Amino acid sequence: MDGDLQRYLNYHLAGSVGAIQLIQHLVDTMDESEACDYFVQLKTKVENDQALLGKLLASAGMDTSTPIHVAGEVTGRIGLLKLTWDGFEPGSLGLFEGLEMLALGIQGKRLLWLALKEISRWFPEWSDVNFSELEREAISQRDGVERWRIEAARDTLPSGERRLAAQQAIGSTPNQPTRMNSINQNQPEDNLKNLSQGDAITKIRELVEKAGICFFCTTVPTGESGGARPMSVLQTDAQGHLWFLSAADSHKNEELAISPEVKLYFQGSAHSDFLQLDGTATVSADKAKIKELWNPLLKTWFTEGIDDPRITVIKVVPLRGYYWDTKHGNAVAGIKIAIGAMIGKTLDDSVEGKLSV
Repeated sequence: MDGDLQRYLNYHLAGSVGAIQLIQHLVDTMDESEACDYFVQLKTKVENDQALLGKLLASAGMDTSTPIHVAGEVTGRIGLLKLTWDGFEPGSLGLFEGLEMLALGIQGKRLLWLALKEISRWFPEWSDVNFSELEREAISQRDGVERWRIEAARDTLPSGERRLAAQQAIGSTPNQPTRMNSINQNQPEDNLKNLSQGDAITKIRELVEKAGICFFCTTVPTGESGGARPMSVLQTDAQGHLWFLSAADSHKNEELAISPEVKLYFQGSAHSDFLQLDGTATVSADKAKIKELWNPLLKTWFTEGIDDPRITVIKVVPLRGYYWDTKHGNAVAGIKIAIGAMIGKTLDDSVEGKLSV
């Protein structure tokens, strides 16, 4: 009875054991405090997912498989030995491979939640589990690990000879590191300010309100616009979630059914108030939310009014982003730019940074 499902869930449960071992090893060996903090939080999230998976097995009357669980632990330890042999310090192949294994494992977890969502109609004991939210969280975890994997790829995969050749090609030497992003480096003022949690949400709400309209971009285009289209943001709530209304038969809704990952681009004024967001979108037909977001001008597109059966609600939950703004407004920035042009210095009153929600 449900034997294949039981094995499938146990395989994922065993895989989570190896993932937790790997994350702990990353925490123990990474020097960068930001990376350590991220992977400590990730370990807690993976442990919570592991506990939930055990509950799903138990609630459906299935047992955890001790042999599979032990095999997962042994496999995890063997994998760690191999990665440790390759080295786990920054710039080592072991670190890069470990992050790649972790990213692939989390992608597998996302596929697990998608599969369980599809079959959950036959398991009433799982009715209180939000598999869509679990999938979105898996996407967030995967993308977070991917950031560190790509950084490790830059540090690890190009040989020293290739790095030296690249430096020489642009006229630098090993004792004179390549200067990327020279415009920001020429700033006499500090213009980098990363924001997280509440500060990031405040900045998102501020810039979205100024812009009002964004380019809403999906990752799997089905229409002729390449997955991009302008859309009005009807609300940005206290959690930083962005709300839109959309037609059920639009290419956008079709694309979101394939992949919920989106990118949003905002411009709040001619020279500042720029914002880019990465997030996940959900589509619903929430009548109460439609009523809350509705305004009479929307009848131009939804010609049957607030009860038009085509109306759907899109909620975008931002995961991360980047902003470009001014410290003191466009007037001050304009004066500084004029002075900078006269004296030959980079003065523009700009500020920019990462947003971590």
